[in-house]
Amino acid sequence: MKRRIGIIDIGSNTVRVVVYEVDKGIFFRLIEDESIVVRLAEYGENNQIPSYKISLLVEVLNFFKALCKMNGVAKQDILVVATAAIRDASNKMEVLENIKKSTELEVKVLSEFEEANYNLWAIKCSLNYQDGLLVDIGGGSTEFVYFKDKNLKYWGSIRLGAVNCSKMIMESSLSLNEIESEVKLIFEKYRWMEELNNVNLIGIGGSIRNLGRIIQHKKGYPITTLHNFAISYQEFIEVYNMLQSLEVEKRKSIPGLSEKRSDIILGAFLILKVLIERIKAQQIYVSSYGLREGILFESLFKDANSTAFSSEILLEYSINNYLNFFSFSKKHAKNVCRYATMLFDQLLPIFPNYFTKEDRIILKTAALLHDIGTYLSFYQHAQHSAYVILNLPLFGISHQDIILTAEIISFHENSKSKAPFLTRYINLLSHDKIKKIKPLAFILKLAEILDKRENGLVTSIRCSEECEKVVLRIYSKSNLGIEISLAERLKPQFEKIFGKQLIIKNNM
Repeated sequence: MKRRIGIIDIGSNTVRVVVYEVDKGIFFRLIEDESIVVRLAEYGENNQIPSYKISLLVEVLNFFKALCKMNGVAKQDILVVATAAIRDASNKMEVLENIKKSTELEVKVLSEFEEANYNLWAIKCSLNYQDGLLVDIGGGSTEFVYFKDKNLKYWGSIRLGAVNCSKMIMESSLSLNEIESEVKLIFEKYRWMEELNNVNLIGIGGSIRNLGRIIQHKKGYPITTLHNFAISYQEFIEVYNMLQSLEVEKRKSIPGLSEKRSDIILGAFLILKVLIERIKAQQIYVSSYGLREGILFESLFKDANSTAFSSEILLEYSINNYLNFFSFSKKHAKNVCRYATMLFDQLLPIFPNYFTKEDRIILKTAALLHDIGTYLSFYQHAQHSAYVILNLPLFGISHQDIILTAEIISFHENSKSKAPFLTRYINLLSHDKIKKIKPLAFILKLAEILDKRENGLVTSIRCSEECEKVVLRIYSKSNLGIEISLAERLKPQFEKIFGKQLIIKNNM
């Protein structure tokens, strides 16, 4: 049964609403995502949220409430949470009462720990890092969690975020280096950070996403997906130094930087710089998922054990999520996946220099999603599938492996050429990965042919090397004469790729 839920996140800089459709109690898809800058962390006297900002917040919440209703969310399925700006405001109760009276919405003010824990849920359910430090630089605070084996080990929070740190930079008589020293002192109390040395650093929140977009623009990076995008320390420092040299108005023209963040981005990056250097991180990984997704994942998977968050299971879950919502033959996809993995397992011992065991996961992904493009059109559906995959977040695998999956799907339809739009992606692949495209695409094509009638007749596949030839024996429930004749057409391609002749036999 499908139902829709709305999550409204009242942040220190931005208020955001997301609407998800949840199916079968486990699968989800995003229906709505909207945000409005309110800047609640810009307190008035005595750490109070000014009345005009409360009025703006109420207006925004009523608008988001209407968006939820328009998208089919029942009132009881709207969850509203608030973080540091309301949590630390001296007039917190006044704000909450005003919201309740004017919107009929109940706001749950999250503790620092709850906020950090929801962020961890977002990471452990969507990224393949067993250990690491995640940081969420909000408008009025920064939360961080050190996790090991995907379990929370240490956590902390400081009352310094993009908004109030940037205000300090603009209004203080101190130099940027002196402010940086002040921020270092704030982090000093977290002695457990001294144990960390070049751990995986994962960034959450709008400032980190803006950093990712800036660097993607600078590099001409073809994938627009930010989730799991890797940023080197040097790339970050170049952006940080550039921002220091520009006035706020000039920052607005930086490709990838939201104009709404141009005046607060330097403060966010100063905090990030201090943290990176404290733990000696060499890279930052961007997470598109944060608090809101963490709330969703916790509701879906709170009873799951830790093995449910291994990379292979995360990938399988995200694939099944798309199989659930996209309209194409799931039965055929699963048959092709079964045959492709059978072929892979048989060919791996014969051609150990062509594959590694890890390639099996990529092949499974390509097999299960190779027809997702038929949702758009049957004609050139492999190219449509490749494009869709490049724009979907696949949990548990790198950007390189997402590109490899798309290339395999593209090549399996036509081994002589690929879609022109894929040309710009190939440069992101290592030479070793490029060499795998055609062999894996061949396996996918052969598996697809064997299920041409989508009836799952193949029971097993055996390969052997006999007199410098590869003999492929297909065992089936009934005669596959037509499928075998179609497969015979691939023999020249097999010889060109693998350097051996192929003999195909059908055994009933």
